[in-house]
Amino acid sequence: MVSLRKPFFHIPHFKKSLSLSDQHHFLSRLHQLLEHGYPLHDALQMVAWEEKLASTAEQITNTLLTGQSFVQALKLAKFHPQIISFLTISLKHGKITAGLYQCCMMLKQQIYFLTKLKQMSRYPMMLFLMFFIIVYFMKTSIFPSFQQFFTGDQTSHIFYWSRWMIESIFYCLLVAIILTIIGVTFPGLLKQRVKLTTKTRWILRIPFYRVYKKLQLSFLFCVHTSSLLDTGITLKDALTLLQKKDNNAYIRDVCFHITQGLREGLPIQRLINDAVLLEDELSSIFQKNKNTNQLAQDLNVYATFAFDTMEKLLHHWVRLLQPILFCFIALFIIVIYLSFMLPMFDLMKTI
Repeated sequence: MVSLRKPFFHIPHFKKSLSLSDQHHFLSRLHQLLEHGYPLHDALQMVAWEEKLASTAEQITNTLLTGQSFVQALKLAKFHPQIISFLTISLKHGKITAGLYQCCMMLKQQIYFLTKLKQMSRYPMMLFLMFFIIVYFMKTSIFPSFQQFFTGDQTSHIFYWSRWMIESIFYCLLVAIILTIIGVTFPGLLKQRVKLTTKTRWILRIPFYRVYKKLQLSFLFCVHTSSLLDTGITLKDALTLLQKKDNNAYIRDVCFHITQGLREGLPIQRLINDAVLLEDELSSIFQKNKNTNQLAQDLNVYATFAFDTMEKLLHHWVRLLQPILFCFIALFIIVIYLSFMLPMFDLMKTI
């Protein structure tokens, strides 16, 4: 575990944390310096030469000087929980350079997808906001005015259908806006309130996300397990350590059930297959390999394969997402147009 010892050192508090992109840049710079043979303390000092990263590098250095671990220093510097989770196991046995490299690859992938998603959703979100205002105006002003022209039995089915459609669209948009605000403002609260089994059921019901999540968790499981096996410990000890130390709740849960099954004498291939959020191919890797060194190598190879597949999936989804959004917007415009014009045509017939 990486630390620099010097007791009673004051740790300054910085209110603003780095963006995800800056966190990737920070870790990438640190990885490059460590790979060139610089000690951690010197590498952090060199990272601090960049003005944007200076305060974070100084804070991490000061935390290390109190004797705390590098992962704890990143946690205090408000790095993303996924970074903390990934590096916890990698740094447990001193593999800081390899851990930083793999973490940077994951971050780069995530940043690419989030950037593209923001770029593509900016225009549709503005349109949806305009639609919400238009629908609200139609609901509160236009349709009550139409209602005055119809009396008693003269009110047509078309008018009722149009009013129902506008009200349905209005409340759907309102719920979507409220849920988006809650999800963006209180993501941590939602994660804490929802049980792991419930979150797992939700993941399995969303086809595209299920595919990506299974690949991501399989990648993390393979990377951490192979990293621990390389240190010379047994598979059972590696799984027990992951169960206790990994910050990812899904990985901890998977390792718990596998270790429990192994104690009961069940074959590991069956236990891997029973893990619904791991890829089925992993069971064949464990079935084929009895040698720990070969198993570690095969898991590392599969981790590379899983990462490449995730990258291809994200690129594919980015290409599909934009036309789907615009098709949905076009359909939305047609529905609003019909909801507005059909009652007007119906009214003209009665005049």
